Amino acid sequence: MNRGHDFSTVIDKICARWSDLDLDSVILNYSPNDKEHIVLDTNDDLTTMFQNAELAGIDDIMITVRDGVKFLMEEAVQVTPTAKSDTGLRVAL
Repeated sequence: MNRGHDFSTVIDKICARWSDLDLDSVILNYSPNDKEHIVLDTNDDLTTMFQNAELAGIDDIMITVRDGVKFLMEEAVQVTPTAKSDTGLRVAL
């Protein structure tokens, strides 16, 4: 993902990669530090994430992708481009 993507494109790409995810139930979040977990669900959220990362000098942002249905049932899953058991989706600025 890069600055040129809008939120709906990001969700579409994630759901295309993992067909078992439902477009309407995907939850994205990231942690700029070990204490905060910020939910991404709008274009403004993505813009803010990229701006804050750039100001902090961060080159990679780890985004956690969750199936909202399973997450709400306390069975959260995290997926990466290579495996569902990993920690998240890498994002280059």
